[in-house]
Amino acid sequence: LARSTYYHQLNAMNRPDRDASLLGLVREAFENSGRRYGYKRVHLELRGMGIRVSAKRVMRLMTRHGLVPLLKRARRYSSYKGEIGGEAPDNLVNRDFHAEGPNRLWAADLTEFRIPAGKV
Repeated sequence: LARSTYYHQLNAMNRPDRDASLLGLVREAFENSGRRYGYKRVHLELRGMGIRVSAKRVMRLMTRHGLVPLLKRARRYSSYKGEIGGEAPDNLVNRDFHAEGPNRLWAADLTEFRIPAGKV
């Protein structure tokens, strides 16, 4: 360990914490949110109060002092609701498409296309 490094660290430990005043404001914004805001929204709250501070500095303060939101982020939106109609119908044709008479065998092909106006 270099001599200059030792004395630099010794002096650094005696210096006052420059984030002490900011920590109170961060903690207040965090508690006012019901402990739900992360560092990004706390940073926006501080900006709304007219305090200019880096978002990374807010993140470091919150991490160092254990100010962690209660809930993680919301789930991503998915419109999938599961299989519709329950079970698949029985396969009565078994790939034998020859009909014994008119209106005895009907087949259909369902295809979905995505176009800018929506699904077709």
